[in-house]
Amino acid sequence: MNVTALGDLVAAIRTGFLALYAKIRKLAWEIERRYKWRQLRPEIDNISSVHDRTSGSGKKVSLLEKGRLKKSLTQSADKYDEYIKFCEDKGLALPARDDEINEMIDQSLEVLDLQRALDRELDRAKREYDEAYTLAEGCGKELLSERDSCIGVLEDAQQVVNSIARHPKSFAMDIGRVSAQCQTFADTKQFAEEREGELKAAVGGVAAGVAAGAGVATLAPGALMRVATTFGSASTGTAISTLSGAVAQSASLAFLGGGAVAMGGGGVAAGEALLALAGPIGWGVAGATVVATLIFHNIKVRDAQKRQSEEIVRVKNGTEALKELRAAIEQLLSETRSLSERLRGQVVSCERYRGRDYSSLTEDEQKELGALVNNAVSLSTLLNKTLGDQA
Repeated sequence: MNVTALGDLVAAIRTGFLALYAKIRKLAWEIERRYKWRQLRPEIDNISSVHDRTSGSGKKVSLLEKGRLKKSLTQSADKYDEYIKFCEDKGLALPARDDEINEMIDQSLEVLDLQRALDRELDRAKREYDEAYTLAEGCGKELLSERDSCIGVLEDAQQVVNSIARHPKSFAMDIGRVSAQCQTFADTKQFAEEREGELKAAVGGVAAGVAAGAGVATLAPGALMRVATTFGSASTGTAISTLSGAVAQSASLAFLGGGAVAMGGGGVAAGEALLALAGPIGWGVAGATVVATLIFHNIKVRDAQKRQSEEIVRVKNGTEALKELRAAIEQLLSETRSLSERLRGQVVSCERYRGRDYSSLTEDEQKELGALVNNAVSLSTLLNKTLGDQA
């Protein structure tokens, strides 16, 4: 057995061992999950019992009983939350009654401890936002990666057509359009890459604690490239690196929003909305939560709870917006991938025409070559299609 074959065998054994280990570990977690669930049954019964007492139409809960029920429910809810966290961390299925149990806890807490009820709801809303954000960001990365791979197949298509002698002038014009679209895509990526460094340098003068400024300063590598190619972008007209303070922050956000409103872009408001897609969710939600926390120490509890309720609504609205955004990106990704695969197959099929004279091709062969050109034009157009073009 040669060294290469031995290396392949070792790699295969290692892969198989790791797969087996993962299955055994998953099975062990599942056994632990079932054990924890059995141990949790008394707590579930208690949650149900407290819910029946606080939501019933019978005798009103006295102040003394309210304190006892609050303590009992809090202990059971904490244990249930620990169980849910274990399941989520291990990627295990949640209980079929999870929504029902959480609803009972929330309804009881609204009677016994409104502040804790709001805290739970906000925490749950943030987790749902995090999940929606992760999925939307993943789609954005996948779209950019797919578009990068399209460049190769478009170049191959151009080479095949250009190699054919005396091809129609319309082919030359179409191939020119393809080349222009590829260049536009490259320019957009370069623009975003150059501005990324400028943005980070510019927000250095922004006052600490500004969520948007902090967000731009810690942009993930390539984040602006994803934003620019997915949503479109435009220059603010002035090099961002030459600006400072609040002006720099506004220019940064305007870039993310596709340029200043006066130049046809979405402006600062759009930039603030897109900022969450360029990095950690904490820039938007956590920033607002810090404000909410400060409020608790400075104004009446009732007003603070009103503010927190508004924050919950804001986060939930953001989650829905991210879900819609993800659906739009997935649609664009699906169109791009489908057309790219079709064109890839046509390029392979038309390779046999490379270097030939167009007049020597049969009518069917000419039609096949024409279809390749048409699909190349369509794919190159999709290359620069943004979500703003979806409407």
